[in-house]
Amino acid sequence: MTVEFRFLKIPSNQPDETPNKLHLVSENSSKFSLDLPRFETSLLRSIDEIIADIKSQNMDKLTKIEWIYYLWIQTQWEQNYPEKSKKISKIIWQGISEDFLLADWLKQLLFWRIGLYYQSKKQLVTSQNFPFPVIAESLITAFIDWSLTATSGDALSIQILKTISQGEIDYEIANLSWKYGKTPQELLEKAQLPVSLPVIELTLNCVGQIFVKNNVSDRSGVEWILRCLQQMSPQQKLATVEILLTQISDDVLKNHRPKLIEWLRDEYSTQLDQLSEPAQNSLNRWIGALNYHYIQRLIDLILRFLQPTEFDRKQLEERQNFWGNYSDSIRRVRLLLPQSSFDRLGYQRGDLSCDIFKTCPNETEVIILDLGQYFVIEFLQGVGCEARLIPKNKEHERVLFNLKQPTIQHLRKLGGDIHDHVVFWQSSCERWLAAKKIYPNADVQCFQGMLQYYGKYDRKTGLRPPEPNKQKERDLQLKQWQKDLKTLAEL
Repeated sequence: MTVEFRFLKIPSNQPDETPNKLHLVSENSSKFSLDLPRFETSLLRSIDEIIADIKSQNMDKLTKIEWIYYLWIQTQWEQNYPEKSKKISKIIWQGISEDFLLADWLKQLLFWRIGLYYQSKKQLVTSQNFPFPVIAESLITAFIDWSLTATSGDALSIQILKTISQGEIDYEIANLSWKYGKTPQELLEKAQLPVSLPVIELTLNCVGQIFVKNNVSDRSGVEWILRCLQQMSPQQKLATVEILLTQISDDVLKNHRPKLIEWLRDEYSTQLDQLSEPAQNSLNRWIGALNYHYIQRLIDLILRFLQPTEFDRKQLEERQNFWGNYSDSIRRVRLLLPQSSFDRLGYQRGDLSCDIFKTCPNETEVIILDLGQYFVIEFLQGVGCEARLIPKNKEHERVLFNLKQPTIQHLRKLGGDIHDHVVFWQSSCERWLAAKKIYPNADVQCFQGMLQYYGKYDRKTGLRPPEPNKQKERDLQLKQWQKDLKTLAEL
């Protein structure tokens, strides 16, 4: 017997129409989330039963899923029964004020939907994203009336919703964001409103303008702008950095702004080509000002807490003033302390980054400056207390900036051109640096810390040299300094 099998033809399960609307909702599910109940034990009642409980103000009888069902149904029948819808909407908002069982949950659900409604009106979320109305118009109207008598606990949510509906959403919400110390995303989350990407992006575009306009420099304001920058796209971040670098014109080191400069330095000092020329110039100037600020802080601490001799005190003050004239050129700085100085300064150092020397004879505090093509080593106290100009190369950089615990001998063995700090040293040091094409800041007309007669500066002529009798005094002190330096070299 022969048995023949026929092939079965199975019809396709593909629907006649692709469920485009479901796809649209799915695509936006990462941006919006509904607080849907996970479990419901009771069967869904009819809409007439639900409305009857609302009208009789028995709202405690409604479950979460019944509220969601009602809000969806109301958007459908409101056009046919507008007056009925208005009355019920007023009752709902009145019930929220009277605080029934699910009042807080329902209020946040309504806030959430009102936010979506206003954003759709501003075309921040398109109607394609939500193929059904998110809330009945009568609930919007009733909300506006209810908001006039709402409690202070709802003030932020109401303020944001009204801002979205009336004002320039980007700038106004950015301003609220700054006042509350929250990033735009954090602000909307705090208000339990929908955090849509278009709103965040528009608002982040304005935070730089808010920072500049309000001359922000306090700790919370600086931390706010830094958190905003972290949440931006690369393009937004670059645009905001341009605003900050080119429009902040007053004291860039005011209060807590050094934290902002440190962030800008870390993010863009190796990517200067991304910035415009004015922004590059500002960043270099700000970084130099920050590095000089570190020098100032260290010398101030030494003067205040380490009790230097009168000679060393004068030396420290002169060098602090001198390098202020070159702040634009200071690309990096490293502060090195003997263990004894580090311990004595203790908590006074605060967040000032200082490294420690290995214990050795003739210890002193040291400042290392990166001036581009050269490094300068400043030995601040004690015998010698010279400045050394070292050409930049990989080995010198390793020792000066990467060696964990160098010694004084390590630094002095690097050699380099050496300059003194005996009387009237500034004019000689200015020429010494100029010979290596290291010049004061472009706006320097008189060196800080010097009398007008000797401190007046011109790029062509430099500083005025000492008078003959003063030069003679300097020459005598130079001879003694050279002997001291020779003694140090023999140790």
